[in-house]
Order: sequence, then C-alpha cells, then structure tokens
Amino acid sequence: MRADSCLGRIIAALGRRAPIPGRSSAYPVRSSDYGIPRNTAIGRVIGAVTRADSVSRGVVVTCRADLRKAQLAGLDLRHAHLVEANLFGANLDRAKLASASLVSAKLDRAILILADLTKANLNGAFLSDTDLSGARLSGADLSRAFLRRATLRGASLVGARLIMAHLNKADLTGADLTSADLTGADLTRADLTHSNLTKADLADAHLTNTNLTGTKLGGVLWTLRTIWPESFADHILARSDEIRPGVYRVRGGSERDPSTLTHA
Repeated sequence: MRADSCLGRIIAALGRRAPIPGRSSAYPVRSSDYGIPRNTAIGRVIGAVTRADSVSRGVVVTCRADLRKAQLAGLDLRHAHLVEANLFGANLDRAKLASASLVSAKLDRAILILADLTKANLNGAFLSDTDLSGARLSGADLSRAFLRRATLRGASLVGARLIMAHLNKADLTGADLTSADLTGADLTRADLTHSNLTKADLADAHLTNTNLTGTKLGGVLWTLRTIWPESFADHILARSDEIRPGVYRVRGGSERDPSTLTHA
C-alpha cells in the first residue's frame, strides 16, 4: 500500500495519538476547514483525505461518526460510508453524496441545498427540519426516513424510494416525484403544490389535508387504503381506472395519453 494513497493517509492519520492534556504537542487543538477539531479521529481522517487533492471518491468514514454542525459544504463524499453518522445541523450545501450510504444517519436540521444525493441510501435516516431545496435525490432510497417539516422545494426525486417515509408537513413545492415509490408514505399536511407525481406509486399512502394544488397526477397508482384529501377523493376516483381488485391508476401521464390530471 502506498503511504500517499487515500487509504494509506487514513491509516497513518488514525495511527497518530491525540495530544495528552497538559503536554506540548505537534498537533494543536484547532479546527479544520470543516469545523472539526484536528486532534480528533474524524478530524485526522478528513485532514488526511483532503490534503493535496480534496476528498477522494470512495472515502470510508467510520460508522456513527460525530459530525454535528460540521462545515462540509461542497465536499466530495461520493460513495462515502456514513451509516448512523451524526450530522445534526451540518452544512452540506452543494455536497456531492451520490451513492453514499447514510442509513439511519442523523441529518436533522442539516443544510443540503443543491446537494447531489443521487442513488444515495438514506433508509431510516433522520431528516426532520432539513433543507433539501433543489437537491438531487433521483434513485435514492428514503424508505422509512423521517422527513417531517423538511424542505424539498424543487428537489428531484425521480424514481426515488420513499416507502413508509414520514413526510408530515414537508414542503415539496415544485418537486419532481415522477415514478417515485411512496407506498405507505405519510404525507399528512404536506405541501405538494405544482409538484410532479406522474406515475408515482401512492398505494396505502396517507394524504390527509395534503395540498395538491396544481399537482400532476397522471398515471398515479393508488389503492382503496390510500387516504386522499377529503375534498379530493371523489374527484380522483372518477378519473381513475381499476387495474386489478382494489388497485387504481389515474388516467393520463402515458405516451398514448400525455395529458396529465392536475388538481386545481
């Protein structure tokens, strides 16, 4: 293994001892460019992988890393392993997290504006009050994720998995949810104004008091257990076809019938 390789630098960094209180040290207690103390394990890892050439693709970070309120804006963390990491309040503005593993990570109140989370694994992640405006989440797995009051204005969630996701009071204004799987998702009081749900799967989803003003719904799949806004249930039933017992598809949204049902 080359000592100057990414992995070599990480191993070397972790092999250094943190300074002992009261003794002089070549490693003073100071923050890195990302707001993390340099004398901590994670600080030494980030220092190692960022030295000379910025963070490399495929960085491995230990599980349950403590990165609370860390300044990680623009950081390249593609394919990073951040399972159960604590990123509460972290600044990940425009960060590159494509294909990263963030299973059960704590990202509440984090800033992920315009972040690239394409195909990221966020299964069971905590994202309440998180700002994901304009974020790219196409193909991402957000199953059972907690997105209460999260801001997803203009976010791209094409083909994303949001099975059993908690989206209570989430702001999805203008979001693209084309072909997204929202089976059993809780969208109670969420704002889907002018969002695109074409061909999305809303089987067993809860949309109690959800704002569907201007929402594109052509081709949406739903079941008798799907809970629509009270004033909208008859409207959607009249414009749907039963494709198998108890399962319906909203007309429109196909190549043969490009017109899309929009709830005014």
